[in-house]
Amino acid sequence: MSIYEPSACLCLRGGKMVEFSGKQYLYDTQKFLLCASYLPILGQVEHCSFLSVSIKFQSEDILKALKEIEGQSRAGRLLWLV
Repeated sequence: MSIYEPSACLCLRGGKMVEFSGKQYLYDTQKFLLCASYLPILGQVEHCSFLSVSIKFQSEDILKALKEIEGQSRAGRLLWLV
């Protein structure tokens, strides 16, 4: 188990299954993960050749960005853990 900081996690190759609060979520090249606060997450790489980037933010920055993208087509690709 790891503590994810407020961040956006983007997969450039492969995918990762994460578990938070008893539920599992997959993020991959089609979906990205957004953590709005410090969260305890269990993760496991699902597809070999996994390559990802994590961009750390202040929680306030993430909330401001969410308000800006709300209603846009990209919002459907967002996996948001609060």
